[in-house]
Amino acid sequence: MRGSHDAFRFAPPLVPESAELRWLLERAFAAGPMSTRVVDGQQVVDLAARLGIAPRIGARHRAVALATEIGEAPARALTHAAAAVVAQELRLAAALDELDEAMASLDLAGVLLKGQALIAGGVSATGSRPAGDIDVLVERDVVEPLQQALLARGLVPVGRGYAHQAMPLRHASGGVVEVHRTIPGVRLDPARPRHSATLADVARFGLLAGATAWSTWRPRSALRLPVRDLLVAHALVHVLAQHAFAPGAYPGMLLVGDLLDLGVQREDGAGAVAAIAPWIARAVSFGEASAACALAAALAAADPSLWEEPRSPARLLLDHFVAGRTDPRYAESLKTRFLQRPFSDLPRPLGRLRAAVDVLVPGDDVRPPGSRAWATIAAFARRPALLWRRWRSARAADRALLR
Repeated sequence: MRGSHDAFRFAPPLVPESAELRWLLERAFAAGPMSTRVVDGQQVVDLAARLGIAPRIGARHRAVALATEIGEAPARALTHAAAAVVAQELRLAAALDELDEAMASLDLAGVLLKGQALIAGGVSATGSRPAGDIDVLVERDVVEPLQQALLARGLVPVGRGYAHQAMPLRHASGGVVEVHRTIPGVRLDPARPRHSATLADVARFGLLAGATAWSTWRPRSALRLPVRDLLVAHALVHVLAQHAFAPGAYPGMLLVGDLLDLGVQREDGAGAVAAIAPWIARAVSFGEASAACALAAALAAADPSLWEEPRSPARLLLDHFVAGRTDPRYAESLKTRFLQRPFSDLPRPLGRLRAAVDVLVPGDDVRPPGSRAWATIAAFARRPALLWRRWRSARAADRALLR
């Protein structure tokens, strides 16, 4: 990352402390005794859903215990959220079996990433960790053969591809597979500081876990899990860089759960990221990564000092995650921040151009899945007024927040 070792890019508005927010954060993350608060059950459910942590609460606590605190209907909503995640895990498991068989038929190696790695490795409890897809990293030259093998098995294209991954493919179960060329933003090779990690890098630096890392499932292919440090690094980059200024697209509070499941609360914030800091330094500063780990530890301990003034970096990050999902003006203001530090392996000018496209160009109505540069140029040409309105709206929100 260019800039200060302790750089901190998040300046959210102060999120007022409320009994509902404190209650759901304790039920989602606290490891010890929890305080009893008088809360509005429906407000708790709505806020938990918006922050993406309703399933974690429903999976961690018995419905009868939740009902005594927030009422039967809100308690059922939280347990149903966890049940929905279990159903999604089953869909992803079916897609994972298909992926494993395709990789075995081609004699391919690979490594699972992100949420599915946490679930398959038994790191995250069943029903607690929402995951929309399966992310698998393979060597760049086998991405296309694997895609073709999956298409031949009945998977269908959805969405669009990116520089770091091929076009997502949906299995008949509903589970989606995303085949990665790189781990974006995680850079392992000091001799290639601009290049995100490949499978060869992961293997060369000894970051593949052993066969005993699997929890209840064993692959037929040479599919592996990453070691804990790589999972932590990828989680930090995914939320604090790739989706740093798009909290509406990906709930930042999922990062807190992942970090706790990976055990960072057993270390101080700086200690938890010391070993991995060089891998993520171009995407996430040491100060930001430490703040994320400190936030996880504070929520696990239900530390009241988190809420004290002046706001600590950990509290600023919490406010960023919450305001990004609950304050439309703040979420709108973040759109222009992509251009300040584009998340890309490209040189800065090209990265900014690509970020401008991602921020401003409308979705599939203008840029259909699989479209290339010509379609983006056509989108600008066809709808300049819409692009200009989007830019002005984001800038206006940004300036209003800075007053």
